Amino acid sequence: LVGEGYDLAVRVGTLPDSSTLAARRLTTQRMVICAAPSYLAEHGKPASEDELSRHVGIVYGRSGRRVPWRIRNNAGHVFKPQVDARLVFDDLQAITDAAVAGAGLAWLPCWLMAKHMRTGELELVMECDRMLATDIHAVWPQSHYLPIKTRTAIDALVAEIPGLVGGFEHA
Repeated sequence: LVGEGYDLAVRVGTLPDSSTLAARRLTTQRMVICAAPSYLAEHGKPASEDELSRHVGIVYGRSGRRVPWRIRNNAGHVFKPQVDARLVFDDLQAITDAAVAGAGLAWLPCWLMAKHMRTGELELVMECDRMLATDIHAVWPQSHYLPIKTRTAIDALVAEIPGLVGGFEHA
């Protein structure tokens, strides 16, 4: 961010400690595992987190690194299921489209998959109480003076992002 001269970025997930960056939490995003009804009809719906490893997934990856799925197991601990990655994309919309097409299980933000759930294109694979939350932050270079354009952009993100991400509602 600093080295490449960016004024502002939006980051999802845990932020590393940094003396060169400042951040403001915008909202929390929940993730859920879902699949198309056609995929579930052909391969079955996993009954437990252990059964996830018997399925193929559509996963997020960038620069050769895949982002692991994280769910809460029956004991309440964070569990990272190992799924066979049929497809790897660095674009959440591409993952969503592949899931809707029946290519496998997908770990998606609730705000992105909710409309597909309402239309019946996607179904939840795990119960909502297993969804984990991830913070979304605005991040900018630390300085004594914050340019007005950056302050205005941060204020707009604070006002708009929570409504865009919104709460996930069943059905």
